[in-house]
Amino acid sequence: MIKINDKHYRELRCQKCRKFAIYEYVVAGRLAFVCPRCGHTSEWEFRMLGTKKDAKMIEKYKLIQKKGD
Repeated sequence: MIKINDKHYRELRCQKCRKFAIYEYVVAGRLAFVCPRCGHTSEWEFRMLGTKKDAKMIEKYKLIQKKGD
């Protein structure tokens, strides 16, 4: 996370080669980025975390990510 003009932003990188893409603060929506280095299209989907279903999905993802380390 980075702070620019007193606002917090996350750093997004190419999902394949990890080249910096953009700083973002998106509450809900979708972003797509074509990497100029490797040509890979990275896609991100952002959701509001107001529902129990979303919270459960995030916890499940965290567990899968933890097992993969």
